[in-house]
Amino acid sequence: MNYFKYLLDVAANFLGGQQMISLTIFWCVLGGLLAILGFYLIYKSRKGKDYTVLGIALLAVGILVAIGVELNLYVNGTQEDLVRFMFWIKD
Repeated sequence: MNYFKYLLDVAANFLGGQQMISLTIFWCVLGGLLAILGFYLIYKSRKGKDYTVLGIALLAVGILVAIGVELNLYVNGTQEDLVRFMFWIKD
């Protein structure tokens, strides 16, 4: 757990101390990785292995995580946070 806290602190320091933006970027990347893994498993299932259900589930969860985190920033964040996330601005 300390490793993840360290990564979030590094991301927050890079973005000028914006913890909400760094968490949004972290969870968007994690959701994207889940979606890519799900898509890969669906692709692998075409070659005879049966990973279709797991792939679809991971794809759906990854997309929902990425969209949910961005909606959280939009609803609970300030306009400044949203612009910093969209354009990766430090100041």
